[in-house]
Amino acid sequence: MELLVVTDDTVPDPFANLLAALPDLPWRVTRKKASELLLEQGLQFSEEDAWLYFPETAPGLPQPAPVIINRVVELSDHTRAALGGGRSHPTRGQVTHALTHVLSRYPRVIGSPGVCSPVGHLVPLVNQWRMLEARRPGLATPRFKYGYGPEPIDPAPFTRPIWKSPFDFYAWKVSDAPPETHWDSFVVDRPEGVPVLASFLGDATRLTPLGTEGTIPDTARQELRALVPLVREVFGAVMGECLLFLAGETLTFASFSHHLSASARQPYFRELMLEGLTSELSRAVVARA
Repeated sequence: MELLVVTDDTVPDPFANLLAALPDLPWRVTRKKASELLLEQGLQFSEEDAWLYFPETAPGLPQPAPVIINRVVELSDHTRAALGGGRSHPTRGQVTHALTHVLSRYPRVIGSPGVCSPVGHLVPLVNQWRMLEARRPGLATPRFKYGYGPEPIDPAPFTRPIWKSPFDFYAWKVSDAPPETHWDSFVVDRPEGVPVLASFLGDATRLTPLGTEGTIPDTARQELRALVPLVREVFGAVMGECLLFLAGETLTFASFSHHLSASARQPYFRELMLEGLTSELSRAVVARA
């Protein structure tokens, strides 16, 4: 079985880097930049109207077609420039649309584009919390305040305020003041408890308390494992990572990200990725049968 891992031209991806570094895998693994994949399919950018055009007749796919693993977690300016002209480049929305169209031609894709994202759904923190709360009533999420434009907001009575962007899924250190440069004001009350990282690929999941101390009680561990399939479904994610806070028996969902930057630093990363990938590729074989 051939696997084609597609990544952004410059944004690093721990999963793609892991596969490239592993010898003797049971699959033939190749890697391709997003711009290369699109240009091979005959896409052309017109500087006259700043638009990406598809060819009248699409080139044929290699036979047998590889299983595509889409790891274009975000689109960089380098990818846009590689597809553009000398003075202008396609927008990220155009590139995402083109990538969605090209990937739809392949019979098996692991990691499909979604809402506002070239892989899965990209939504800000408040939307993440509301989407999961709607599917899991009673799920604890952080308290927050949001101010539009110049509207001032008072973080009181938050005990551990964090000023951040609604699209900042990783910064959870307490900060006393908003950043100097920002559009809207957004402050979150850091949840109490031990931060827990939930990493997954397919059905494979690992749960890790972050910090020098802290364990996950069996009841909380069961709740976390039950939550991961819902996260996969809600955010259209084959793989990703979540941050939660555990205080006693209470779990608070903080954030989800398609990036794997925190998981890649864990000792289980290789084992988790290979376990999950094997199960996903087994599904690919069944789907083709």
